Amino acid sequence: MNTKEILKRFEQIYNETYSAIFRYVTSKCNNLDDVDDIIQETYCELYKTLKRRKYILNYEAYLITIAKNRIIKLSNKNKRIETISIFSKEDDKMINSLGDDINIEREIITKDMIDIIWKELKINDTIAAKIFYFHFIEEMTFKDIATMLEVKETTAKSILYRRLNKIKETCLGGGCNAIQ
Repeated sequence: MNTKEILKRFEQIYNETYSAIFRYVTSKCNNLDDVDDIIQETYCELYKTLKRRKYILNYEAYLITIAKNRIIKLSNKNKRIETISIFSKEDDKMINSLGDDINIEREIITKDMIDIIWKELKINDTIAAKIFYFHFIEEMTFKDIATMLEVKETTAKSILYRRLNKIKETCLGGGCNAIQ
């Protein structure tokens, strides 16, 4: 296979497997800041494998194995990971949704509130942060989230709604500055 064929095959495999690999890594990784790096390393390894002309029977399983090993390696290196930052998609949506009647002050306050709430959420409850992400960003059902995170569906709902109520109480009763 020449380079052009390798790139075409890589793109095809990437398009077919990205969603599954992304969900796997996000559900298993303790630090959502590392998700993009792990996925990138995983697909780089796939590209190297394609260049070496190795035969792979099941690309998704192969990629999940690579991702799993990267997560383990990173976890062993860092022992405990505490930061999560996953609002890049949301930032893009916010920027694209702004019209000509932009209220910059309101947008900055909204973004600051989101950052404060997200900071509080990720520091205190990684599982809740993952449920928030999968439910609100990935638009997954509670059933799918529960399966992925290996918890009961009612537990996932309960965690989400308890955290939402706590955030509402904190923000409405004294402002979100109380979270900091």
